[in-house]
Amino acid sequence: MEQFRARFLVLALLALAMFAGISAVRMTYRHFRIERDVGRIEAEIIRLQEEREEAERALVALDDLTAIERVARETLNLKREGEQVVVVVPSGVPEAPPEGEAVISEPEQEPSNPVKWWAYFFGQ
Repeated sequence: MEQFRARFLVLALLALAMFAGISAVRMTYRHFRIERDVGRIEAEIIRLQEEREEAERALVALDDLTAIERVARETLNLKREGEQVVVVVPSGVPEAPPEGEAVISEPEQEPSNPVKWWAYFFGQ
């Protein structure tokens, strides 16, 4: 009987130790995940703060009338009255026809699928 109690006590302590070990591993893993999430959220906070500061700088810059004019010229392609715009075209780019002249070119028609297969198999 005494031996039965000793074995039962050993098994109970072993089960308790396993339960405590599993709980400790789960808590450690949960702590690791929380720390990882905190790091990711802190990085996002820093990124959002930088975006906010950049937006505030842009807002302050737009209080200046010359900055508004520059943004309008760059993004909306606007010009002042009496001003002439010069467009520099890199070499190798075909020139556009003068205004008022329309150049109509027929689009090159792609051959139909049966014609493509014929050419594929018979080399024509």
